Amino acid sequence: MRLYPLAVAILAALSYYALEPGVLTFDTRNQLQQIIQSQYTDAHPAIMAWWWGWMMAHLWKNVAVLLVFHLCMFWSGVCIFGMALGRRSPLCAWLGLGIWFLPPMMAMTAVLIKDSGMTCSFMLACAMMLYCNEQPRKPHPAVAVTIVLFLFYGATVRHNGILAALPLCYWFAMTIRVRRRAAAATLLCAGILLVNSAFTASIGAIKITYQDSLYFYDLSGVSMRIHQQLMPPYNQPEHFYNYTDLMDFQSVKDQLLHKAELEMLHQYPMDYLAVRWELFRTLMRIGIDQTNRPFYWYEKSKPSQKWVGNYLKTNADSASYIGIMWFVMEIGVVTLAWRRRVSVLQMQAGLLSVSGILTATPLLLIAPGPPFRYLYWLVASGFWSALITAVSFIPSKLVVDEVAGDAALQSNQQHQ
Repeated sequence: MRLYPLAVAILAALSYYALEPGVLTFDTRNQLQQIIQSQYTDAHPAIMAWWWGWMMAHLWKNVAVLLVFHLCMFWSGVCIFGMALGRRSPLCAWLGLGIWFLPPMMAMTAVLIKDSGMTCSFMLACAMMLYCNEQPRKPHPAVAVTIVLFLFYGATVRHNGILAALPLCYWFAMTIRVRRRAAAATLLCAGILLVNSAFTASIGAIKITYQDSLYFYDLSGVSMRIHQQLMPPYNQPEHFYNYTDLMDFQSVKDQLLHKAELEMLHQYPMDYLAVRWELFRTLMRIGIDQTNRPFYWYEKSKPSQKWVGNYLKTNADSASYIGIMWFVMEIGVVTLAWRRRVSVLQMQAGLLSVSGILTATPLLLIAPGPPFRYLYWLVASGFWSALITAVSFIPSKLVVDEVAGDAALQSNQQHQ
């Protein structure tokens, strides 16, 4: 395992060279515009835009600084994860390097978006907790604080990130060896929400409801299903001269859409459920041959980066994009961890899988569309939980050494 960190460093450098400067989506460009204007909104979690702007102002005045931040979290997590598993199975540790070559994970690291930030941050936090639980002593307070910081970023960089953080907070309570784990996890989650709310208010983020796209999808989907127009009429100005004009229009639009959504739910509940199921089925790729998500490859990239686009395009409909496969896999890991006599390693794999499941399940009702980026954490947690479960059946080197030492001591005493 001595060469493992070197291999990770080589792959990290390769990934930056292949992905630089990263892909900006519509959402990311909106957050970049907030940085330029120094005016934040909560339509997207403000923590990402503020942190991105701070890094550009103090570390590197380049949009690619966010790509560097994501890659540092991603590869640091992979390195620590491999070192933790390497005590039991070097083979599984080396197999863990293959996570970047899964097409969804390579696309995830390429895209500068909040879904990538949540996945990379949770990966690093989980890897640190896994490594700490393989040690005989409690983690150093500085290490514990670092884990909390990455849990905080992952939980707040997406609006539904706190759901995925719930089992990870319980895992953290296990890591620091507290007795009342459920209470400690609840307090940590509540603290994350309170701190994030205070932080959002402290930077003056304008409150803008973000359910518009969800209402649009539901109303348009049910309208097409019943062949009746349910979308409320409203007039959008051609230009917004300032945020006050935007907020005035936003308030009126939100009221109309919210009222139309409630009326639709009351009058056509079964059609609504059918539309939501169709979206979820498309997202999870249940009975569908092709994946409905954007392609991220570089049409105007350097010649040396063309292989990334070709690789993602060639594997655009590979099995790694079958969301239901990862979902079922994680249910299996949770079932295995639900036994009475379960090892600490299997319990950690179960908590990791529950986090992935809690990321995907609410999408049945809250997903405003079927882009695969919503399932990045499901793929990462599924891949890691499967490796952890496989390794859990291999005795720890520390345990083997202790057993061997006790046997040798007993043999010497009998000989004397």
